[in-house]
Amino acid sequence: MPTLVVKAIDNDGRLAPLAALLETPWQVRIADHGNPDAFAAALADADALISMNWRPEFPAAPRLRLIQRPGAGIPVAVSSIPQRAERF
Repeated sequence: MPTLVVKAIDNDGRLAPLAALLETPWQVRIADHGNPDAFAAALADADALISMNWRPEFPAAPRLRLIQRPGAGIPVAVSSIPQRAERF
């Protein structure tokens, strides 16, 4: 089952029904980027991430294929996004 990580700071309640709305089963994990060890562990297994940003100092995410940014107009360091990740 693929894993979707949502940064805790971006989890304001609107994503609560997300798992029920997906057509395929996903494990949804909330990860606190303020806790470096927990955030690194979550990203290590993440197939997708919901986050307002991606920073070069974020831990490695070898399985990451999608970063969904729910905001518009927020700069991102595109060169730091893992190469496997889709860039929309």
